[in-house]
Amino acid sequence: MTQNNKGIYVTLSDMDGTLLDSEPLYEAIHQDYAQKYNITFTVDELAANRGSGAGFYDLFAQKSSQFTVDHPCEISFAKNRITAFYNLMAAKPHLVEEISPVMKKFEALVDNGEAALIVTNSSFITVEKTMAAVQRSDAYWKHAMTADQVIKSGGQVKPSGDPYHHGLARINQMHRLQHNPESCLVLEDSKVGVRSGLDFGGHILHVITDPLQALSADDVRAMRQSSSYCQKHFNGAAEPQNVMCYVACKPEDFEKVYDDFVQDSRSGIAMPHYRNLA
Repeated sequence: MTQNNKGIYVTLSDMDGTLLDSEPLYEAIHQDYAQKYNITFTVDELAANRGSGAGFYDLFAQKSSQFTVDHPCEISFAKNRITAFYNLMAAKPHLVEEISPVMKKFEALVDNGEAALIVTNSSFITVEKTMAAVQRSDAYWKHAMTADQVIKSGGQVKPSGDPYHHGLARINQMHRLQHNPESCLVLEDSKVGVRSGLDFGGHILHVITDPLQALSADDVRAMRQSSSYCQKHFNGAAEPQNVMCYVACKPEDFEKVYDDFVQDSRSGIAMPHYRNLA
């Protein structure tokens, strides 16, 4: 087993909204539910639950008693929602598009044999079907750490850090490494995902594909201080240099921001606890 020097050597990437723009499919499905149950949502409510199926279940349940009759638990809702997702994607595959700068970088990492893995709240079959919609071979997703695998192993899905812990364990096994969260860069697009990455203890590169997912310095500070990793290792302070750092950027600036982030980490340059380049 080998261990690299300090710095970022592992990339763990979310899929929906980060590598692929599949949000239009989910938005269409949620609007169908809203129409069926005569529910109205605010833009902020929708944004707050992006990336979290359980969050949408709770939101719908709060607004419609009939919804809870038809879907008595989150599992039944998840099954119906994913069936609707598959049906809509089969009918309108053009609604799924790659987020090119992020996808190309991720592909390059995998092609170069570097430690890069998808970590997602989607199930494995959803990853397979969604990647097929953009004609991506299994080389880029066959080892993905998915929600069904995390739950089967006794973990919780995002915003818990469990998916990223499982993803790092898989990377370490695949590449015969012994990296810890401080060696990981987490690519995310949603507030839920960022919270998961910080709970795990990784650095965050937040790709702002939806302006409503933007986070302030205070938001990130609160997430960092409440994270399991921070509570365990730094008594909730997370003040040590180059720990749980956060940078946000637009997709078009992703490659340069990614390269600078990784290079600075390996060079020992002080990395920001918060930087918004978006």
